Amino acid sequence: MYLLAGLLKPNQVLSGTCALSIPQRKTSKDWTVEEMLEDALEEIKSGNRKANKAMVLFLDDKSGKYNTGFSQSGMSVSQCVALLETAKFDFFKGLKRDGFEF
Repeated sequence: MYLLAGLLKPNQVLSGTCALSIPQRKTSKDWTVEEMLEDALEEIKSGNRKANKAMVLFLDDKSGKYNTGFSQSGMSVSQCVALLETAKFDFFKGLKRDGFEF
């Protein structure tokens, strides 16, 4: 999410395959991890986001190195990998839609 944050229009955050308007922040890059997680939980509780499984990726790059991690619910390792691959193509489609060529 953070890698694409600079490509979004002001007041938008990438959520799945759509950009949601966020009035209190300029871009998703301005959000804290806690704000993003709270917003995702609110989307699920309100019924705006339908999901029976989920995965969250974590990145700590403050030391100049990429320290990564993840949490998931209800998925096998192969489902996690399949979700990552599917999401990767969704991100690429978003980049292409915004005029980036590969």
